[in-house]
Amino acid sequence: MAVVLVFVVILAVVSLPFLVNANQFRPHIESMLSNGLGREVRLGQLRLSLFSGRLSVGDITIMDNPEFSDAPFVTASSLYIGVELKPLIFSKKVHITEISLERPSIYLLRIPDGEWNFSDLGATKADAVEPPKEESVSVSDIKVGRLRITDGRVEVIEPRKKTAVYEKVNLSVDNLSYDSASPFTFWSTFEGYGLLNFNGNFGPLSREDTLLTPFAAVLKIIHLDPAVSGFIPAGTGLSGLFDFEGEANSNKGVVRSKGKASIANLRLVAGDTQAVKTVLVDYDLLYDLNNKTGTLTEATVGFGQAAMRLSGDFDAGGNVAFLNMNLKGNGVPLEDIQELLPALGITLPKGAAIKGGTLNTEIAAEGFLNDLSMDGSVEISGTRLAGFDLGDKLKLVAQAAGLKSAPDTLIEKLSAALGWSATGIAVSDIQLIIPAIGELSGSGTISPRQELDFSMRAAISPGALEEFTQGLVFNINFFVRGNALEPEFVPDYKNAALSLIDAVFSGKGTEDGEEKPGNRLINNLKGIFGNK
Repeated sequence: MAVVLVFVVILAVVSLPFLVNANQFRPHIESMLSNGLGREVRLGQLRLSLFSGRLSVGDITIMDNPEFSDAPFVTASSLYIGVELKPLIFSKKVHITEISLERPSIYLLRIPDGEWNFSDLGATKADAVEPPKEESVSVSDIKVGRLRITDGRVEVIEPRKKTAVYEKVNLSVDNLSYDSASPFTFWSTFEGYGLLNFNGNFGPLSREDTLLTPFAAVLKIIHLDPAVSGFIPAGTGLSGLFDFEGEANSNKGVVRSKGKASIANLRLVAGDTQAVKTVLVDYDLLYDLNNKTGTLTEATVGFGQAAMRLSGDFDAGGNVAFLNMNLKGNGVPLEDIQELLPALGITLPKGAAIKGGTLNTEIAAEGFLNDLSMDGSVEISGTRLAGFDLGDKLKLVAQAAGLKSAPDTLIEKLSAALGWSATGIAVSDIQLIIPAIGELSGSGTISPRQELDFSMRAAISPGALEEFTQGLVFNINFFVRGNALEPEFVPDYKNAALSLIDAVFSGKGTEDGEEKPGNRLINNLKGIFGNK
């Protein structure tokens, strides 16, 4: 008797999939998913597995919102739907307990007005397709205990931006609901070998706009290159490898994120130079999802023992983000930030290094990311440019001032105004005090290729010609050319000669009875100007 009973049970289990034709539920499930998502859903052949309680679908297509495109929003080669077997078999009702999407391709599209094609997911449409009356179902009948996306591919398409591609996308959400929060985990890779990871709580789902669904999550991003990944337009000059670790919370469409970021190989302007060491940032950011605007309420930018304050706001509502940021530092140890200078397009001469001194600076950045301009001022005090002999480079001034060769150049004070643009750096109002020489002033430019073009003036007390000028200060004009690594100091000989002669005739001169003053003047001039 027991053997017969076992045989009957086995026979029932084997034959039940044939008695229950899973494909008869396809219109029902398609309409349930279509109404639930607010999109047309197309399913392939359905198969029922009694042992796992799963419906398997050969392929699935979720169409996009027609206002965005007539192409699919999601496609996948396989879909698994977990169902409750009892209501399915005896009442022919589909209670979904799990949705598992494997290797899907998902296309996220933003149109010029800023709206995303996923914002209306879950919104009930007036023209939603209704299932047959004998199998009628409402959205509330859908019970999804678990949602899984495995090994997906997501393309983010925005106007005038490089398409961002995310590979190996994995999402797990439990108890997805319109009434309560759902725990979730998300991780993905993106171009540049980066990694993105979020985990926390998501929901309750917003019935009006999926983008406004509240969430609280811990985030971690590794090796994000904003240029390679398509977060910023190509050609902006901004690049680097960004790592983030912190938290993000969204409520009523306002996201607040706090945490730490580190940036390696930072470059802020066009060119080939970048920061030598990693830049650290502690940040507190607010972002309004409705208006697509953000405010950096508080951020500290650090490198070594140096730290500066960064604040400002941005508008990401257009095709290209608009920034208005301010960087400020007072009494910053200059020696600690010299390895940041290349990120700003500033390179020290070969073999030179900054020793000691402090920096006061304020830099304002404003404009669209693809046409960003920066303007600022710098004041440097009490520093030394080790390994750089300015007297040797500027022999005309050195000889006139009686300056002896020295391995370093002591800078008492330096101030200047700087402006960054796509064409390079414009430096104006240079005021430089070098005790061994005097006061230098001028202006010039540094190209993205680090080519120099400066016009300078040195006001010196001519030690070598003091007997002729009676200690009067005279000016010598010169040019700085070449490139930043190997600058060339070229005297303006004509101007220098006229300035020196004017200083001589303004002084009284002397006669020592051994040589005529005119001859001595000529001989000294020959020495200074190299017999030119």
